Amino acid sequence: MEYILEMKNITKIFPGGFKALDNVDFDLKKGEVHVLLGENGAGKSTLIKVLLGVHKRDSGKIILWGEEVDIKNPKEAFKRGISVIYQELSLFPHLTVAENISVINYPLSKFIFIRRREMIERARKILESLEIDINPLQLVKNLNVSERQLVEIARAFSYGAKIIIMDEPTTALSIPERKRLFGVIKTLKRKGISIIYITHFLEEVFEIGDRVTILRDGKKVGTYAVSDVNEDTIIRLMTGKKSLFANVTRGEVSREKEEVLRIIVKTDSERYEIPIYSGEVLGIAGPIGAGKTELVKAIYGALRRKDIELICRGQKIVFKKPQKAVKFGIGYLPEDRDVEGLFMNRSVLENISIASLWDLIKGLLLINKSAEKKKVIEVFKTLDIKARSLDQKVRYLSGGNKQKVVVARWLCKKPRIIIFDEPTRGIDIPTKIQIYNIIRELAAQGYAVILSSSEFNEIASLCDRAIVLRQGRIIAEVKGSELNEHKLMSLALGGGGS
Repeated sequence: MEYILEMKNITKIFPGGFKALDNVDFDLKKGEVHVLLGENGAGKSTLIKVLLGVHKRDSGKIILWGEEVDIKNPKEAFKRGISVIYQELSLFPHLTVAENISVINYPLSKFIFIRRREMIERARKILESLEIDINPLQLVKNLNVSERQLVEIARAFSYGAKIIIMDEPTTALSIPERKRLFGVIKTLKRKGISIIYITHFLEEVFEIGDRVTILRDGKKVGTYAVSDVNEDTIIRLMTGKKSLFANVTRGEVSREKEEVLRIIVKTDSERYEIPIYSGEVLGIAGPIGAGKTELVKAIYGALRRKDIELICRGQKIVFKKPQKAVKFGIGYLPEDRDVEGLFMNRSVLENISIASLWDLIKGLLLINKSAEKKKVIEVFKTLDIKARSLDQKVRYLSGGNKQKVVVARWLCKKPRIIIFDEPTRGIDIPTKIQIYNIIRELAAQGYAVILSSSEFNEIASLCDRAIVLRQGRIIAEVKGSELNEHKLMSLALGGGGS
């Protein structure tokens, strides 16, 4: 039997006539990683929900282990050996690792007491078999996101899962944590476990994938052996564009451009001065955890640091809180947009206009509602934000559209400096391309742009110059012909950068 799972001619039509899936085929071999790619709305989530029985298909069939099945709900899918690792993990934080692994299958004595020693030993063996170095007695609440994810995988394995679905598992992980996860995935493959892997990071396709299926507008574009495609081919199949950076041009740095801010970073033995110029993109490069976010938060007044000074026209300035930075003319798109960048229970309109309210106030401190709506509609349409209306709460938007809302906020405000902190994390390819074009367009319009990213290809392709951070320290400034992905990665990870 070549395939352990076959989904044939799957069609799903939602009320109102929206066809989310149109005759989609998908299959899975034993012990392979099959990557599922597509932009937001392409049908990835719907296909998985049909497999799990969350959505009832309108036509098509599912064949599991050579037998046609009708999976009615996730509980039945689980019993048939299908487990899902969602972005929002489902562990019990106040229980131990061992208790979480055995949570629905505790070893019990004849008096219905949990045999704790057996439970702990079983968890230890499962963790060791997957080469996961985590103490089974540790409380889950004390683990980081990466470790919790590995515990969830171990739990699925302990239940006898033969198919594990991973839904964008690396969105919040650092580079070392990603590598640790990939090591566990390779161990699962060796044990004959099959994995359906959903991701927005194309480099992961080539690092762990065996085959890749691409969906577009609810239809299957094709299934390919990973060895037969490259990144540009995948981007073209997904979006119709040749490359993520195909239309991005990087200008030359001109010292005649106006210096709008100078950042001074002092250590016991060194002093770095980083000028910020209008009309250019300054990159802050480094892996997750290198200190990039802490640096940009200090610039924005969201974090006090004694080792950082800000100078404007020869005068020292201090932002004790972000409101002062906004008044000076700095906008900030935070790394964690859901927690720090958006008011999740407020509308799209309110989230976009929030930074511009003082500009919209008329007599008696009343907001000019018609002016507010007119201003918001303009950027809403420019960015092609996908929402039912301006009154929709942002919590119900996709990751890419949430990010567009934060961008729209600052396009409304028109600050002098705009800081982007990991702006493309967890968003789909078309929105990435749009964000890239916005960044370069802002620079072309005379804005000073700071781009903080752990994606070295973003820094190399979008920035006019870049500083590189490692373990909280500035290692180097890179510009001109040296500003390439290899150089940045080598410096950031400890190489010579030759």
